[in-house]
Amino acid sequence: GALYLEREGDVWGYLALAAGGLLLYEPALLADISFQLSFSATAGLIALSGPVRKRLKNFLPENVAGLLAVTVGAQAGSLPFLAWYFKSLSLASLPANLFAAPLLESVLLLGLCAALGGTFYLAVGKLIFAAAALLLNLTVLLVELLAQLPCATIYLPPFGLMAGGLK
Repeated sequence: GALYLEREGDVWGYLALAAGGLLLYEPALLADISFQLSFSATAGLIALSGPVRKRLKNFLPENVAGLLAVTVGAQAGSLPFLAWYFKSLSLASLPANLFAAPLLESVLLLGLCAALGGTFYLAVGKLIFAAAALLLNLTVLLVELLAQLPCATIYLPPFGLMAGGLK
């Protein structure tokens, strides 16, 4: 939201406020993988998406550069945690996100339209939900196909305690 309101200078403070508030409420979240991945991906978005987008828009269309920058930022931020917990890195995730993000955005919009349309006329809602389901299934199929490509995943050896310092 801060990025859209062009208050980028406050973004780190907002992130710290959100993390601090959650940790005050539940300190054990610090050891929770979902907390770590969410905040590291968000930090990666904040730190990297702008500079990456500026470089990419020199030779890519603006919308493609923006989508790629967001994907790179989030993945780079969460990379140490993904490597630590799962002992693997997905090379397919970058192209999968590039294709899946616009499709999933459409699924969400269709779902909203279906919910609104269905409140007035149930058959319209069901029809739109069916279209959303088809698009969602297409997205899952695409991601599964990319994940099956040769070298889609790099498996890492177990980390020692010193290497875990990245965590």
